[in-house]
Amino acid sequence: MTWLALVLGVGVAAGAVLLVAWPFLREPVAADDRLDALSPEEERRLQLVEERDRVLAALKELEFDHRTGKIGD
Repeated sequence: MTWLALVLGVGVAAGAVLLVAWPFLREPVAADDRLDALSPEEERRLQLVEERDRVLAALKELEFDHRTGKIGD
């Protein structure tokens, strides 16, 4: 009778572990992991923003050089 209780307990414990671990053992399925492509307008806007940032960085560098005396008036 003791061995039957032991086998039954091991079975219940294994079932509980499997039930808890099941979500971690499955391979996750993504609905769609692709990034949305930019529209031509958004692409153009992004190019303009990047160009603006480059120009502002160059302007800051020129201003710094002027303040330190590397570039005259």
